[in-house]
Amino acid sequence: MTASAQRLLVNTFQAFLDHALERQFMIIENAAADDEFVQFKRNHRILYGEVGSREWGVADRRRPLDADSRTALAACGFTHGGVERNFICDNLAQSAPYLFDLFLRSHRAAYGSLPQHVSVVSNVPAVI
Repeated sequence: MTASAQRLLVNTFQAFLDHALERQFMIIENAAADDEFVQFKRNHRILYGEVGSREWGVADRRRPLDADSRTALAACGFTHGGVERNFICDNLAQSAPYLFDLFLRSHRAAYGSLPQHVSVVSNVPAVI
């Protein structure tokens, strides 16, 4: 990921933190594989993160994370659970550089590498 892409994502995280209201979210997806994502959401004034488990959707497209990935996510503070069996971490620090670093660490932990290109999906107008 280039330095300019990193700055852009940190600025995107800051826009999310500055403008997200209750129940609003931001998802950073691997542009080449939309089942590889890290999502952030504000809920009851608490910020939580979620990493896609790849265990949902059409059965023949499921690619569950391996044991090493699950262990690495646990080391980042993510636990397995939820309706879609994604990995969740709550009460995150509300700091754009921290969230950017958490995105990098959790994406690498789950999927083995960082995406070359990302897409951002959000219901926060200032983010998109």
